[in-house]
Amino acid sequence: MRITFIVILFFALVFYELPVLISEKRKAEAIAFITLMLFAFLLCVIRQTSIETPNPLDWILHLYKPLNDIFGVR
Repeated sequence: MRITFIVILFFALVFYELPVLISEKRKAEAIAFITLMLFAFLLCVIRQTSIETPNPLDWILHLYKPLNDIFGVR
């Protein structure tokens, strides 16, 4: 039920905003809008289906751990 609501909401937003962007020939903004809406839609669906997503902080710690090992900052 929640995913159905998300799909309806995102399609309503896209069908409301996209024709205006296309009619005013703002292609770059339309592409950015579609990209961001698609990303937001996927994140909402993933969140509602309880798929575990990785924590971005874990990735940052993984990237900076070698620097910490080299410089020995404590």
